[in-house]
Amino acid sequence: MTNLGHLYSDQHRYDEAQPLYERALSIQEKALGPNHPELAAILKKLGQLHYDQDRYAQAEPFYKRALKIDEKVHGPDQAEVAKGLNNLANIYTVTGRCDEAEPLFKRALVIWEKASCPNDSCLAASLIGLAIVYDIQGRYV
Repeated sequence: MTNLGHLYSDQHRYDEAQPLYERALSIQEKALGPNHPELAAILKKLGQLHYDQDRYAQAEPFYKRALKIDEKVHGPDQAEVAKGLNNLANIYTVTGRCDEAEPLFKRALVIWEKASCPNDSCLAASLIGLAIVYDIQGRYV
């Protein structure tokens, strides 16, 4: 189900992907419990599906729940957490909640700087996100 959901999502067939992800999530929750890393992966896909359709309010709870699971499973300073912070910060940025986005991008940057080389694309994504926040806020210096 999840793989077919990925395929439909990649093809922008969101109305077909969403019920597959939701069904997979329900099955996995029953089988694995509420805090399994596989749930976080499905939650992120559901969040991305809504984000790609500019449905940010619907994406936010999926990203928040996935982030909470990743923090619990992987620890607060791991790459999966930084990715989740970026996801949530991007929602806050596009919805004009830059004051909420900024600390998430900054926290992600700290994680990336400790966990990977400075040329990593994920590090760049956090830097770009933070730069966008500053631009929106008129903080050019």
